[in-house]
Amino acid sequence: MSRRRCDIAGTLGMTVMEPLTFRELCEIHDITGGRPYEIQLLCHFMFKRLQSGAGSRMRLSLAVLDDVLGELGRGKDIYSRPVISAVRALNNANRDQDAD
Repeated sequence: MSRRRCDIAGTLGMTVMEPLTFRELCEIHDITGGRPYEIQLLCHFMFKRLQSGAGSRMRLSLAVLDDVLGELGRGKDIYSRPVISAVRALNNANRDQDAD
């Protein structure tokens, strides 16, 4: 779902789920580009953190993104994956905000 489609679907989505949850779903879709394997991987690590007691609900966080990067890092040519580029861009944006 593109950001535009998330915005359009937001009206319906926000009526059936919490706004934060809907935004996180859109972020997951944006980061992964809608690729099922990468969506499943993010969800796996979010659930794993919930199961270990690291949180009270599944949520997208930098720790989860680091776990996904580590997992994808075991494969070949990881920098060609769009999810890696998206995570690196988020990391750079956070670093820039911290510098201000």
